[in-house]
Amino acid sequence: TAPPRGSAAGTGGLPSTELRDRRGRRAAGWIGLVLLVGALIVAAAIARNEVVRLWPPAYAIYERLGLPVDLAALGDHPLVGAGLAFQDVETRIVGADGDRLVVSGVVANTGDRPRPIPALEAVLIDGSGAALASWTFSVDQSSLAPGARALFETATDSWPEAATDVRVTVAAGEVEGGGGQPSAE
Repeated sequence: TAPPRGSAAGTGGLPSTELRDRRGRRAAGWIGLVLLVGALIVAAAIARNEVVRLWPPAYAIYERLGLPVDLAALGDHPLVGAGLAFQDVETRIVGADGDRLVVSGVVANTGDRPRPIPALEAVLIDGSGAALASWTFSVDQSSLAPGARALFETATDSWPEAATDVRVTVAAGEVEGGGGQPSAE
């Protein structure tokens, strides 16, 4: 009779060395693949900010998984300020000589999750919408709960005469203190 399949003649039915080696390589390949995928998952969880910086749709995935992404650490990334809206922005000139421009308003969290409040920027614009001067400032609160609002106020002692309006946005860089003087752009 012929020896059983997978065994060599005269070995008592044990698989051949070649078959054992093939199974061992296959098992080692699967173990390597599992370790590689596991390492990628751990790296993606640890380097969340970098992943979101390179691939913004990952933000929604991390949010669903309950893994927070530090939006403030993303600098001028488009996601910084996501879920924040500026409302009731007003300007007024104060001082005995009308020498101080005050910008005030509300920053509101329109999202369904807490949001950090990054540095903000006041941009003075002319009638054609061109930026004339800007300065950064911070809000007293560092974050907003869903639906929450925070008041802001900043002022400057000098501004271009051609300025006709102000735009408040999320600043591209971090602010070192509250208030500030405008810088020409």
